Amino acid sequence: MNPSVALVGFDSETLTNKITRPLSSVIRFGSTAPEALFYVTGAADGGETEILATLDGADPVRIPVRIRPLAVSVGGGPVANFTYPVGRPILMFTSAGVVDDDFQFATGTLRATATAPVVNFAVSDEKIATLSLTRYDFTGNSVPSLLPQAPGEVTVTISVNGAVLVGPSTRTYKIQ
Repeated sequence: MNPSVALVGFDSETLTNKITRPLSSVIRFGSTAPEALFYVTGAADGGETEILATLDGADPVRIPVRIRPLAVSVGGGPVANFTYPVGRPILMFTSAGVVDDDFQFATGTLRATATAPVVNFAVSDEKIATLSLTRYDFTGNSVPSLLPQAPGEVTVTISVNGAVLVGPSTRTYKIQ
């Protein structure tokens, strides 16, 4: 395995280029088949490597790993033909992850040592709606929200620094 591309570990905080465990520690109670669970994380923005998994008494298994660039998905997009009421916040759940070969987003967890991406939000008309946060960096507990103030249409523009945005960069909401 190339440690400049990926790291492995038995938990998400203790990552290295090689992990070992005796066979007896990976057999679950009531099971006769060994089952090894481990974390793989990217040590680079992208690349390919191979993990060689070996357990005592079993043939080694080669597992190809392709690291993808960090991606961000923002939920809470407008629903077609739906009008949002004044005074009710529209939550824009923001997740970090990666995009697979079929451009499907898979949510992940940022390593404690990773630089978090920054998601920027802007609104077209603050008389119609405001934002609870204009900048989100994955460090707080707050969920970015659109706060409808008056009837009309408002567009939210989303941009990301340090990751790829999955989904539309603008969203228009009808407020009533």
